[in-house]
Amino acid sequence: MLARRLQLLQRTTAVSCCRLLTTMESQSTGTSGERHIFDKLRELAPTKLAVTDSSGGCGSMYVVEIEAECFRGLNRVKQTKLVNALLKEELKEMHGMRKVDGTYQARTSLGGVLSILALLAVVVMLASEIREYLRYKHTHSFAIDAEVQQKVQINLGLTVAMPCSFLRVDVLDASGTSENIHSSITTQSVSQRSMITDIGERLRSVNQAADMHVHDIFALASKRRRGKNAGAVDVKGVDEACRIEGSVLVSKVAGLLHITAHGHGHGGAYVPRHMLNFTHHIDELSFGPLYPSLINPLDDTLHFASHSLAAFRYFISVVPTLYIDPAGYRLPTNQYAVNEYYKARLDPMDSDGKPPGVFFEYSFESIAITIREHRTSLVVFLVRV
Repeated sequence: MLARRLQLLQRTTAVSCCRLLTTMESQSTGTSGERHIFDKLRELAPTKLAVTDSSGGCGSMYVVEIEAECFRGLNRVKQTKLVNALLKEELKEMHGMRKVDGTYQARTSLGGVLSILALLAVVVMLASEIREYLRYKHTHSFAIDAEVQQKVQINLGLTVAMPCSFLRVDVLDASGTSENIHSSITTQSVSQRSMITDIGERLRSVNQAADMHVHDIFALASKRRRGKNAGAVDVKGVDEACRIEGSVLVSKVAGLLHITAHGHGHGGAYVPRHMLNFTHHIDELSFGPLYPSLINPLDDTLHFASHSLAAFRYFISVVPTLYIDPAGYRLPTNQYAVNEYYKARLDPMDSDGKPPGVFFEYSFESIAITIREHRTSLVVFLVRV
């Protein structure tokens, strides 16, 4: 474009010469670009134009002096505009990384394959960065738990393979206080068949390759044992289980939530030993409200009693937890770890003071955890991309 304009200017019939003095201010970072323009002008019209650049006394002033026969008939303003237009056109066509001329390029199939592989790699990395940006992350911090006076809500939901009329539920804390749970814990009679079907569907959804089917487990629990195990479960004619669920507020101290049979450890009508069957399925056991990604170890677990005089003990360590979501909403709750202990008293005459039943012994840790959920910021994502 610049060469064509200079050729048109050189074809004018003007004989006399004029001198045009154009002064441009430039920062030090732009001097290399201006010198390129000077070199270009010398290259295009070495005989018609004499372009010189010199450093002014102020440091960053450059003088372009153009001597030509082509400006006769133009006043000083038009001459200045013409030269400025030529310089701007050259600046627009400048590239920091100039493209290789087509005559020096050779296209090969290997180059095409490498280009496709490079493009696929870029797409994979971009998808990985997008997935990382959309994924929520968690940061954990620890501190001394200062909330010792508050109440804690225990959420319980489990099914025991015994009639509800045989069972009782109690909560007792370390201070000797017995919580009144009759208004907050409900019991509902369900058939053992429906209980088995429900648990079987849950197990199939979790693990299709279970070694022992839940029907076999309850069938085994329902068999009458003979000989020295004559005191085992006999549920012939008793197709009834008990669904226990609800929430209870307890003090933030160590305590015990237990499910026992009447006449075994507590008062009430005595339930014959051969009618006891503490096989149970825990749907939920949690301390406080749920939050996303919270995992309760005992949720949706099945525990089989191999003997009628069986005791299940769960030693639970509760950790106070504060969950903060990306919007800043704060949810105080609790996590827990558990150790399980099972004992079957095979000898009915063995009186160790521990009745059969299901016992949840819980204690609270003095260290609290704060979990902050966050996502990579948009600025960081754009920088990484």
